[in-house]
Amino acid sequence: MDKNFEQLVHQYERDKAIHDCENVIGRLFYYTATFMTDEIMPLWAERSDCTLEFPFGCYDGIDGVRRFYTQIMGDRSEPMTYERIRGVMNISTLDTEVIEVAEDRKTARGMWFSPGIETYGKSARFEEFVGRGFWAWYKVYADFILEEGEWRLWHLQYRLVFRTDYHQSWTETGDYKGYILKDPACDRKPSVKTTRYDINAMMDPGPDAPVPYHSFDEVAPGYGYVI
Repeated sequence: MDKNFEQLVHQYERDKAIHDCENVIGRLFYYTATFMTDEIMPLWAERSDCTLEFPFGCYDGIDGVRRFYTQIMGDRSEPMTYERIRGVMNISTLDTEVIEVAEDRKTARGMWFSPGIETYGKSARFEEFVGRGFWAWYKVYADFILEEGEWRLWHLQYRLVFRTDYHQSWTETGDYKGYILKDPACDRKPSVKTTRYDINAMMDPGPDAPVPYHSFDEVAPGYGYVI
């Protein structure tokens, strides 16, 4: 194969991988916001070393990931879930994107800031969240892996920057309460403790933004991957 043509194919595959990973994370955020969780699992790799980490705790392996989405969150098509999520409106966006695809084109890494809004109905675990509007900003880190020719989620980590009432400054945010809708039944505690704004402290920068890399062996264990 002509070397120049080979380089073009390599660059095309890496560019396409970025586009595919953008679609995967975008679909995840849409399905999460709309409680269409039956659509989420095909976005994940079927691997025992998958991890899903939130500020309130972690889920390990594809079985743990599936348990969160299907049992803790639930799909809106299920009558019991539908009743529980009445009044819930949680929408998060994705910006300041950084995605790097490995030179070997087997894995990719991404980082985003994620501004969003949260509102909870009468089934919120904490009374002070019922019927209230909140700003909620996160940092999101993801590892993707190519599985059966499809780019899928492998490790996913959410870090809360702040959650505060819509009419309050983020400097007035209260202590982090955890998952709002029900007992999250996590596999383990989060790797990082969520702290509120402190005028005397620097914001936690979180993991480094992805940088060019050849293979995942160079960057393991990955975002949120601590099994």
